[in-house]
Amino acid sequence: MSLPSNYDLSLPRVSEIVSFAYPFEGESLERFEGWLYVRGIQFDDYMEEASSGGRFVHAQMENKLNHNEVITGTAYDGYVHA
Repeated sequence: MSLPSNYDLSLPRVSEIVSFAYPFEGESLERFEGWLYVRGIQFDDYMEEASSGGRFVHAQMENKLNHNEVITGTAYDGYVHA
């Protein structure tokens, strides 16, 4: 897959932007699991939601940038503003 002709390599990738939404980037897995545990959150549940949310935000950003469209009708509608 080739990059669009208007792609600016100096801009951060969508994955880089999305990673700011999740805490402890680059921290130890044990520390992160402990942080979730004291808040009553199961690691697998968190990762499933993070993956789903990450895929959605990634698709949303690509649609907005490539087609000037916003995806609607999802559980994440309240979090997206065009």
